[in-house]
Amino acid sequence: MENYINDYKHYLLSKGLSKATYDAYISDLDRFMQYCTSVGVKNPNQIDLTGFNNYINQLKIKNLSNSSINRNISSAKSFSRFLFKEGIIKTDVLSEYKPIFQNSELPQILDRNEVVKLLDAPKGNSVKSKRDKVLLELLYATGMKVSELIELTTGDINLRFNIVKINSEKHERTVPIYPEAARHLSEYIKIYRPAISANNTELLFTNLNGNRLSRQGVWKIIKQYAGKIGIEKTITPHTLRHSFAVHLLENGADINDIKEMMGHLDISSTMFYSNLLKNKFSRGYAIYHPLAKK
Repeated sequence: MENYINDYKHYLLSKGLSKATYDAYISDLDRFMQYCTSVGVKNPNQIDLTGFNNYINQLKIKNLSNSSINRNISSAKSFSRFLFKEGIIKTDVLSEYKPIFQNSELPQILDRNEVVKLLDAPKGNSVKSKRDKVLLELLYATGMKVSELIELTTGDINLRFNIVKINSEKHERTVPIYPEAARHLSEYIKIYRPAISANNTELLFTNLNGNRLSRQGVWKIIKQYAGKIGIEKTITPHTLRHSFAVHLLENGADINDIKEMMGHLDISSTMFYSNLLKNKFSRGYAIYHPLAKK
């Protein structure tokens, strides 16, 4: 399968992934291919759900965390999807394979008050404060990933209709933004962004030297303001993305609309948030309903 792997590597490179993302995909794929070789799988069409389940069970035996296993699942699914699109395999058997979630590893979700405090944390009229304000607003307004945020250009913003075009490694999508976020975004683009965008004229967000903003840089910004307002929850680059999905569901949004806005190819990825809400309500019911304790 070496030729297919080389083609896949070229495909990933053409997607313009960050080095860290590319290396992660390839590392996971190498692990999966080693397993396939060990069980005598020489042709991609020989990969089936039973064999893949055995592979995942081996990762569990090695005590990999659920997050690491889920990343391996995602990498294998990406490779399978590529093979299917190229006509190399007849059926994308891994397309419906679901990630693993355990209550102990459920993501932290900010409640609405915490989100409001976080979005209001950048104070003043400095370029940094205004950039950080818009950065946080967009993450929560759209549910986009940090890796997608740092690739945004001014051409991806349509303030006439208050929408943002998001280009992910999977597909392009358009997401609306609420008026308050649009107002801050318009102000940032017209007044504050020109002061730091000399080296990257198209990128929406840069660091204060005008260079590309990194994922780590965004993470530090989020953690800085979370600490400033006293949020004790574990903040990750995905915290606002998770909160975006859960808050939409709580307010009655259609799960298929959320799937499209988040760029999920598989509805099972979005259903995770629905299951998360069910678990939350079940725990609350068990604790507070007077007859649930009998």
